[in-house]
Amino acid sequence: MASNNLGNKNFQNNFEYDGELKYRFIFEKSPIGIFQYNGDAVITECNDIFVEILKSKRELLVGLNMNELKDQSVLPAIHDALKGKNGLYRGPYKATTSDAQLFILLKTTPLTNPTTGKIEGGLGIVEDITELFSTQEELRRKKEHFEILSSLTTDAASILTFNPDGSFNREWLSTNLIDKYGYTPVEIDTFEKWAKIVHPDDVHIYQESVERLKTGQKVSFEVRIIAKNGNTYWINNTVYPEFDSQGKLFRLISAIKDITEKKEREQEIQHQGFLLKSIVDNAPIGIWIVSPDGYYPIINAWFSNNIGYGTSDFSMTEEELEQCRLSDQKAIESDEPIEVTEEVTFTDGLKHTLRIHKQKLTSPEGKLIGVLGIATDITERIENEKALVEALEKAEESDRLKSAFLANMSHEIRTPLNGVIGFAKYLRNFPDTPAKDREKFLGIIATSADHLLTLINDIIDVSKIDIGQLTIVPEPFNINTLLNEIYTFFYNANPEFAKKGISFTYSTSLPDSEAIINSDRMRVRQILSNFISNAFKFTEKGSVEFGYEVNQDKTEIVFFVKDTGIGIPKDKQEIIFQRFRQAETNTTKLYGGTGLGLSICKSLAELLGGRIWLESEVGSGSKFYFVMPLNQESWKTNISKQLINLNQLKKDLQGKTILIAEDEPNSMFFIKTLFKDFDIQILEAHNGLEAVEIFHSQPNIDLILLDIKMPVMNGYDALKKIRSINYSVPIIIQTAHSFSNERALAKAMGCTGFITKPIEADSLYQIISNVLLEEKP
Repeated sequence: MASNNLGNKNFQNNFEYDGELKYRFIFEKSPIGIFQYNGDAVITECNDIFVEILKSKRELLVGLNMNELKDQSVLPAIHDALKGKNGLYRGPYKATTSDAQLFILLKTTPLTNPTTGKIEGGLGIVEDITELFSTQEELRRKKEHFEILSSLTTDAASILTFNPDGSFNREWLSTNLIDKYGYTPVEIDTFEKWAKIVHPDDVHIYQESVERLKTGQKVSFEVRIIAKNGNTYWINNTVYPEFDSQGKLFRLISAIKDITEKKEREQEIQHQGFLLKSIVDNAPIGIWIVSPDGYYPIINAWFSNNIGYGTSDFSMTEEELEQCRLSDQKAIESDEPIEVTEEVTFTDGLKHTLRIHKQKLTSPEGKLIGVLGIATDITERIENEKALVEALEKAEESDRLKSAFLANMSHEIRTPLNGVIGFAKYLRNFPDTPAKDREKFLGIIATSADHLLTLINDIIDVSKIDIGQLTIVPEPFNINTLLNEIYTFFYNANPEFAKKGISFTYSTSLPDSEAIINSDRMRVRQILSNFISNAFKFTEKGSVEFGYEVNQDKTEIVFFVKDTGIGIPKDKQEIIFQRFRQAETNTTKLYGGTGLGLSICKSLAELLGGRIWLESEVGSGSKFYFVMPLNQESWKTNISKQLINLNQLKKDLQGKTILIAEDEPNSMFFIKTLFKDFDIQILEAHNGLEAVEIFHSQPNIDLILLDIKMPVMNGYDALKKIRSINYSVPIIIQTAHSFSNERALAKAMGCTGFITKPIEADSLYQIISNVLLEEKP
């Protein structure tokens, strides 16, 4: 018995051991993941497949408390097993590992103690369905996409079956688009009814398609539909015929697509294409495409016309064509656009400079189409740039000359001022200076003052020319008398001509009775005086001669000034008529001068309707010419009117009353000094208002000298007031202002004469004499 009991016990132990081994073998070798957990939901064991499915490590999984999982979606199944429930597969659950995302199914079952029957934990079975889930999800997405695509590609669809009598029934109809057009299915259930809603211009297309359908052909056509509200829509209708076993047409499958937007886009593209073509054809630049074989599939009118492309007038040379081919090849080899400058001969026979943008063109497949060329004619721009550079250089040169001019002008002004101020102060400090020296000093003061006045007049004239205010005031005068005055002036101003070995002469061509012309006497004298001054300046010995001649048809008078001086080089004969320029730089120091005189003479000559030029050789002297219209008329002018007789003037003024209106005390004193030997009464007014009041109180005044610029009331306003009282009293305007056309204005307002400050005694006596002469019957 004992031995039997022992044998039974050994058998039982061996059986339990073998069962555990089998359980362990099944647990480890199972193709599904298995894990075991205790009553606290802590994993106590798992197989290799479970570790592999979760792509983890055994040491990380065994001991894991599943209650602490971030994703607690699996806990209901885990806890159900602990409550004794045998679960079904649940899921799929999404699990995220370090490098992937998984989808799993989970089934749990309770583990009970066979002795006590108490639940000690649970067993979990895990199946990886990631691949299956992905496949199902892809199928689901494809199905959804198919449904969406179907809804997008067909706006309306129908299945029609034919009846024996030729009518048809609709087995199925999608009405979305039909509803949009405002029709019910009954209103369009025959071919004839459809024809009525087709646009009249497209009915023939529809009817042709219906006839083809009846013969069993598949048709696809585009027509316009008129909706109930009157709007027009474009549709595409594709119809598939189906035949029965005998080959008879028994059903039509129709799909209708609203293509209104597509048609509108096509029309817009067509319009844009037409617009683009118009732009290219009418662009004022060259646009072309050249293919690899040298053919021009596109060349716009501007470039075609300018080079005569396709005609016998083709103007480009072979060298220019080769130049174009080389730049085309360069564009083909470059991945970026290139810019080139090329010279091309146009049909006008001239070479034009083109700035050309070139770019390689390829098809979407990468095949070379050719080279796009866009050319702009920059010939004019280049010329303008050159002109701009030249202008800039001239401006810089002008600025340099102005700087030199200002420095020289300072010297030219200070030199005569030194003579005026120096000798004036000397005479004041030494009143007992001998009479001979006094006369010499006074002569220097007068000469220096005249020179200074000439400088000031030149500056004023330049300013007038710049602002366009230098005007010509024509008057009749005797040119022979003018030349005599000029000769007398220069001869008296240079009494030592003979000692220096210089002869000074002048000549005329007309007798005095015919030598009266109508022009601006002052400006003619200014031009000739400037020529003569230059002649003396640059002539150390020899002769200076001036005069005039009349051309054969007596339409022009040619003045000349000839000298035997240093002469002017050929390359300098043009620039001396430019402002601030002289023939030689060192002449500024050797001979003085501002470089303004000849420039002013040129402008004056042009204002007088004439011109000036010169003939000269270095070392042989120069001859300056001034030609102007003769303007000779039969002026009834008494020549003696221009010749003053001082004694006669004193007799004419004896016992008369003269009103002098002048606000500057020194000027008033100077004018009164000029009349100190005259038997006249002088009345003084220090502004325009006083002059009017004095004349109003003493209307027997015989002559008025009226300054323009005065306080309280200016000379013009005083002139108007006096003329409102008396229109015959002689009024001579005197002014130092030179920047407006005051002579013409004063004459228009009723003045009798006009004199410019600084006033010279002879000039004042002359104009008074002329005024009195005009008053005599």
